[in-house]
Amino acid sequence: MRLAHTLHVAAIVVAAALSASSHAQVSELMRFETSPRVVRSGDHTGPAGGVDVEPELRYYTVVTDPGANLMRVHFGAFDLGRVSEIRLSSIEDGRTQRFTDETLVAWDGWSAIFNGDAVLVELIVAADETASFEIDEIASNRPVVQFGEDGGVATLCGSDNRSASNDSRVGRLSGANCGSGGGCGGCTAWLTSLGCALTAGHCGTASGGLLEFNVPNSDADGTPNAADPDDQYPVGVNYYAFQNADEGFDWAIMDVGPNSNTGLRAQAVQGYFHLSPVIPADDATLRVTGFGLDDSPSGSSPNLCCSWDSNGNCTKNGCNATSLTLQTSTGPKTDDTTNTLLYAVDTEPANSGSPVIRSSNDFAIAIHTNGGCTSSGGANLGTRLTQATLDQYLNIFLGTNGRFVDAAAPSGLPFGTALNPAWSVPSGISLTPSGGTLSVAGGTYSAASGNTGTFSTPMTIIAPSGTVTIGN
Repeated sequence: MRLAHTLHVAAIVVAAALSASSHAQVSELMRFETSPRVVRSGDHTGPAGGVDVEPELRYYTVVTDPGANLMRVHFGAFDLGRVSEIRLSSIEDGRTQRFTDETLVAWDGWSAIFNGDAVLVELIVAADETASFEIDEIASNRPVVQFGEDGGVATLCGSDNRSASNDSRVGRLSGANCGSGGGCGGCTAWLTSLGCALTAGHCGTASGGLLEFNVPNSDADGTPNAADPDDQYPVGVNYYAFQNADEGFDWAIMDVGPNSNTGLRAQAVQGYFHLSPVIPADDATLRVTGFGLDDSPSGSSPNLCCSWDSNGNCTKNGCNATSLTLQTSTGPKTDDTTNTLLYAVDTEPANSGSPVIRSSNDFAIAIHTNGGCTSSGGANLGTRLTQATLDQYLNIFLGTNGRFVDAAAPSGLPFGTALNPAWSVPSGISLTPSGGTLSVAGGTYSAASGNTGTFSTPMTIIAPSGTVTIGN
């Protein structure tokens, strides 16, 4: 029997606690906590007859956690042979997820997020195979009920100017366990042309981390609903590097695994951001897009608390159906330092990890981490992509002797690095050491732009973020 895939963390950077001078922006409403749940299917053999015989259902069970709003299931061990499958279905809405042995390894044994408090788990065994699984725990999200007066912490720069967004490159981030140091999520993350996802370091989601795209509306009282399993992707299974320190030292890099139903990579379906080291002058228009809370107008339970400070005091009441769904806002850049970017752009709890985007060219330039705006002024804040340690680990993500090509790169020096990529494939090849890896961002690299030639250096060339066409 195969044990669930062991998490391989490529790099961890740990530093001091967050500064108290501004507010990290996570949401407890996306809080998941794990609990033991032991279910063993036993060994089951499929029908005889060879490959032309259809697989058959051999075992099923219903995993429940009464009162849960959202659920995930973890398989501690499994053996699904070559083509046998596990199928999970929400009892509430019937949405399903399928796993083979290979895809369950890629998800680190964790399922997608399902709506409701009950999940049907079926073992479908192929002809002439024997298969089994063991469930060892579940992760549950349940509504937090707390009534109280609004505590007053806000990070809106005046009135709320956010509007609904359909930017599929930005996802809602959660982790499987808040209760034992495994990371909580309740944040935002986004896809990059490098093939990784970026978020804030304090979002802490290496264990069971998951990204949802095309998230539906919440309930009228702000209770979140899950995206379709076809739009969910595991993160941080094979690479998770982070720094969780003071302002400007708060970031995380995660690999993104394939969707188990479609087999597709997130960037190929949802798109991605190009990265830029170039910081505009003050007053340039910036955009922040993410999954912040929303209480304007008030939801169906105006006295129900939906956000708390570190002391447990309520800071927001009456979240609504657009809370924890994708929204965007623009505003001016107000300042910058070596490691930070400041801007008067509306954000709310759960916006932590959002991309900070330069509106003039749609390139991402920072990771949103902290709220500092008030009704009378101030600014919100993010970690610049050029922060030295973040830049270092973006290049580590490219692999040993890795180089990067992006035809859409902004003006800069074409060094073949994560933030200063080469602009053509021949240039990237010339920069890549023998035996190295050249990552080429999705796009067309035409012959007219110099993408032709004969090359003899041995290397691996990959397309981490979408289809690459070379030489047309």
